[in-house]
Amino acid sequence: MHIENFACSASFRKKNNHKPQRLNHAKSAKKRYILHTTFRPFDLSTFSHLLNTHMNTQTQEHWKWRDDMVQAIVCTMDMERLGVKALYLIGSVKTGNPGPCSDIDLLAHCEKDTEKQALLKAWCEGWGLCLTEINNKNTCFETKGSMIDLHIITDQDIKNKTSFAAMLDSVSNSAKLLKKASVHE
Repeated sequence: MHIENFACSASFRKKNNHKPQRLNHAKSAKKRYILHTTFRPFDLSTFSHLLNTHMNTQTQEHWKWRDDMVQAIVCTMDMERLGVKALYLIGSVKTGNPGPCSDIDLLAHCEKDTEKQALLKAWCEGWGLCLTEINNKNTCFETKGSMIDLHIITDQDIKNKTSFAAMLDSVSNSAKLLKKASVHE
């Protein structure tokens, strides 16, 4: 039943204590026009399209901002000092569909130097906490902790295809290479 038909039905009048009035033809036509324009039929496909368009726009905004930040991280990372052989993007930012609270998942192929790995974790934590603050202000969503989720893999992980290292050669959910160090020792 369309809303405009429901609005004029006897059950609507009874529920809302609405008393029908006799109006002259001009007033009656005006009332029908007002009811028709006020209570348009609910078109689910139109609503769904508008909602999807809005959500896609929102997702694109969340993705674009995160993608820009990933590029800034890549440009400022001293891969040699941090012991990073290659840096990859995984997760919702890679697939292009993050939400307002989505983090940025980075996969770092690192040397087996624990001091450099600790330095990399601290460096990413600093970036992640700053990004969390910016994201909280931009989206009005309160998130805690670092917006960067760092996953470290080593040559041994790649050799054994363990953990996140399996994503490097995955057909369906592969990691996106962001930057490779120019020289490895």
